[in-house]
Amino acid sequence: MQRIAGEIKSFSTEGWVAPKLSKRMDKFMLYLLTAGKKALADGGITEDAMKELNKLKCGVLIGSAMGGIKVKYSIFDVYLAYHEADFY
Repeated sequence: MQRIAGEIKSFSTEGWVAPKLSKRMDKFMLYLLTAGKKALADGGITEDAMKELNKLKCGVLIGSAMGGIKVKYSIFDVYLAYHEADFY
């Protein structure tokens, strides 16, 4: 079986995601937000154009089968806490 992996070493959300959000979010979510915003910019959608767009009819769709590992661990922690709790 062949395995392929990659790592983004010099990734920066500067100018794309607010610093406060950048500290709180899972890395994969930062990749998604930055990629979406860059896709809009590459498509020529400026801030002025965004105000005029019908946001019900346009968007950026990005999918992920795995999601973020932080999210998975926090869901698992909630699951364990629920099953370890003594409700009776």
